[in-house]
Amino acid sequence: MEKGKLKRKIELNDMAARAEICRSLGISKTLLSLALSFKRDSVAAQQARAMALERGGVLMEAVSYTHLRA
Repeated sequence: MEKGKLKRKIELNDMAARAEICRSLGISKTLLSLALSFKRDSVAAQQARAMALERGGVLMEAVSYTHLRA
């Protein structure tokens, strides 16, 4: 049986924390968004995810089975 696809993202609704992460890492809001949705895996993206979790971000995980349709 095939396994479902794991989708992950980090929810960080605190706009001040998001701005602080962008400022301290020198990244754009777009890159931060891509990093928090695990669509980028650069060193800066990994640092941004770690900082987001330290600042109250919540890791959300869900399994998607839509790719298994016949």
